[in-house]
Amino acid sequence: MASMATEKKQQGHRIAMIPMGQSAQDIIDEQPLVVTLTGRNDNFLYPNTEEVYDEVITLKGYEQVIDTTEPGGFKTRSGTSNFAYFFKHPDPAKKPQELVFRRTRDTVMFNYKSPKVSTIKEKYIQGKIREDDDAKRSRVNWLRSARLNIAPKIFFYGYIRKPSQNSGLYLAVVSEGFDTDLHHFYSDVFTPALQGIPADALTPTDIAIQRQITHQLNTTAREMDVVCFDIKPLNTVISYKPDGCHKEASLANPIVRLIDWDGDYCIKYRDHMNQSKQIRESTTTIGRNGREITRYRTTRKSNKEIEAYISNIIMANHFFVYFDRNIFAQYFNSIKKELNSLKPTLTQYFCSLVYGDPDDMFGSDAASLYHFYARHYLQQRDNPIQGRIEISPFKQADKNRRNEKQGHAMCRKLFREMYKRIFVINAAELAAQPQPQPQPQPQPQPQPQPSAQPAQQQQQQTEEKKQVPLDQLEFDRSMAYGEDTSSVSSEEESNRRILLQPNSDFRSPESRGGKRKKRRKKKTRRKTTRKNKKQGARKKNKHIHKRTKNKKKRKRSRKRSHKRSHKRSHKRSHKRSHKRSHKH
Repeated sequence: MASMATEKKQQGHRIAMIPMGQSAQDIIDEQPLVVTLTGRNDNFLYPNTEEVYDEVITLKGYEQVIDTTEPGGFKTRSGTSNFAYFFKHPDPAKKPQELVFRRTRDTVMFNYKSPKVSTIKEKYIQGKIREDDDAKRSRVNWLRSARLNIAPKIFFYGYIRKPSQNSGLYLAVVSEGFDTDLHHFYSDVFTPALQGIPADALTPTDIAIQRQITHQLNTTAREMDVVCFDIKPLNTVISYKPDGCHKEASLANPIVRLIDWDGDYCIKYRDHMNQSKQIRESTTTIGRNGREITRYRTTRKSNKEIEAYISNIIMANHFFVYFDRNIFAQYFNSIKKELNSLKPTLTQYFCSLVYGDPDDMFGSDAASLYHFYARHYLQQRDNPIQGRIEISPFKQADKNRRNEKQGHAMCRKLFREMYKRIFVINAAELAAQPQPQPQPQPQPQPQPQPSAQPAQQQQQQTEEKKQVPLDQLEFDRSMAYGEDTSSVSSEEESNRRILLQPNSDFRSPESRGGKRKKRRKKKTRRKTTRKNKKQGARKKNKHIHKRTKNKKKRKRSRKRSHKRSHKRSHKRSHKRSHKRSHKH
């Protein structure tokens, strides 16, 4: 233990610059003590619980809180996977007033094994044990979120061992304490009945909590580049007691922080978060005679901003479903116009497969991890729970395309219901909103019935049609088209007989041209532009063709002139030779 304190002092001597108003010891105290799998300073040595107490907690004057219900016992809190002990400083001016020591109940597994402390170094060198990605992400998430002041301040994070035996490693965290979590706060403390507050209005306490949560969720997405799926009030802590963890906190001015930064469902998607999407936004202004004028513009939104909106929407629905009190209603109504323009993008993002194959999510048919958690916490499932969101059963009409998976269609339906709830405070306000009226279906027009004829007369006409010979039909057809049948060969006649079969699609050239004219659509601007482009290309090709034609013409002219001159010269030479031969 003394060696650990000595190393801590030696680290202080290596600090080059000290910010004004802080001493070297203050800076050392702000830096958390971190112990990784290779031990502190990579020496494969791990502290036990008492050594962490001595260096990180009791050395700073904190005392363990006594449990008044059990004399001689200490205040503790147990969960399914960890337990916690609480420490408080006797000086009321000390910040933070309380610290919490948390430790896992079971030893940490590496490569599905729990090695003993004495064998860790050898197995690590041999490559038999390694930290998985979740453990590394958890450490980075906790330490960075604490530095950004959106999570409780961390004083120790790492692996510890038991002192009495050659044990395995346990994960422990020492952080500043808070009075309770938000789920307990809104369920048992800050209720309309206990506080005498109206159920259909938000208080300054609600607004203060919402603003802190929104800032922290936005920082998680925009600065940490981290996507957290398990967002809920149970993973948010609050200080509100003047005699509690933070003396400066009160019910009117609470302090809120996010917890549960474990790397299994708080994941850094750097490449994805740096991308952006094209958004079409609309602005409405008042023109002449009080008319509304809507203008549209195309902008780009970073995925970090989309992620921040999604996180706030999820948290708002948790408050609506579990407490019937959406403290985010005022915030979302202030940006409603922007959200409405983003709604298709938000829906696509919420139901996206960016976060992995849904078949890996415990074999579920969820479209994304967001959908998986929203179904688990918010949607009414097999066991009815009051307040949860009802979703109508799946229908084929819910699909956007034929080969779309059922999970995607159900994800969109759930998100539509979640989107409705972010603008209202409670279920009564949601029910009071006007529901969209179904559009009336157009009634089919009655088809004109043919004039009634006696059945005997209709049968007689049918029989007459059947008895008309093929030659007569051919003659009638040729007369109708004005054709001369007197000079038709036998082959042409047989072809014409084939075309005159009842199922043949025979038309004369005149009738085909007429049909095309009738089917011709009105010219649109796009077609006109295409036509102008074609005409321009045609003119250009015409000019090129003309130039090529003139070139060929000149070439032929030169060829002819050369041929004529060659002919004349040959004629003259022949004449001279003939004259010489005649002279001799």
